[in-house]
Amino acid sequence: MAWISVTRLKSILAAALAVGFALALVDVALEAMLGPAPSWLPAPFDWGFISQFGGRLAAVEQLESIGVFRPDRTVAVLGMSTVREDLDARVLHNADPAEHQWIILGGSGGSFAELENYAQVFVGSPVKPPLVALGIHEVMLYGFERAPENASMREFLVDVLHHHPRQALAVGSWLYRNRDAIQDEATLLNFRAQQSLRVTFALPMSAVFAPEDNPWSVWTHYQGDHMDASDLADLYKARVTSLAPSSLVVADRQVSALGRIIAALRNRGESVAIILMPDHSKIRALYSPDLDRAFRQALAQISPAASLPVIDLRDSMPDDLFFDYWHLNPQGRREFSAKLPALLP
Repeated sequence: MAWISVTRLKSILAAALAVGFALALVDVALEAMLGPAPSWLPAPFDWGFISQFGGRLAAVEQLESIGVFRPDRTVAVLGMSTVREDLDARVLHNADPAEHQWIILGGSGGSFAELENYAQVFVGSPVKPPLVALGIHEVMLYGFERAPENASMREFLVDVLHHHPRQALAVGSWLYRNRDAIQDEATLLNFRAQQSLRVTFALPMSAVFAPEDNPWSVWTHYQGDHMDASDLADLYKARVTSLAPSSLVVADRQVSALGRIIAALRNRGESVAIILMPDHSKIRALYSPDLDRAFRQALAQISPAASLPVIDLRDSMPDDLFFDYWHLNPQGRREFSAKLPALLP
């Protein structure tokens, strides 16, 4: 049996301490330079929706090449879950006096920073309709960011530090606390690189995304006409707190994200309109009177020299046609889709 000499053991321990000290310095440097994840991460996102956006646009690109879609007779609606749930492309087309083809692209989330991530798929595509409507909610100005480390996490770290100091150092490190943010950022950077290569070499969307079989389908995530009553009550209680005027502050980051989305679309030669999507009356009652004024000020800041049409449909749908407080049920989707085409500029 080979024994490690005392001198050799001391060398190994010294090297381990040096590596640990170096890693600690790196972690401190990352904390100092980047701060908590919300200060540098674009926003959380769902890769599944980026894939769905890409697949739908790949299908539209193919349909344009065979004349089923005419680029000059196309309207795109870009937004989050209410666009995804509230609009039916076939109903829109059938109700449209101009017989446009409609491209519905709805992701998931509650902020303009999140919408900007999904919008990159559209902005990087060769599909360029004359008009793009952003289906949004004013409350997206506030945004919903990753929660910072909370009190329970700090208490946990204190407890672990007392009993298991090495584990506490790992769990409390910047890299560990921001591991989800780092993974999301790496995924987003990889996607941007793919987009850049595709555009550089003039490759079709299908080179990156599998074309969707039915680009007119509705990506609904909800079943039935109405959410369960107890779940709906719990949702309302949560929103009473989260939408309280005292807890909401317009985020410059969200205003900037909306501005970048609009600028990117206009740089592609597209006209942009805003659709304020329907809200349930109980949610509208929770909104601060200052919300509308803040939103109009944000639009004036974003687009001072060019008109930005705003179609206000917040109170356009009766409460019984909502699945929950934001998303319409199937009948509501049909009725809302039937009335929207006549309202666009």
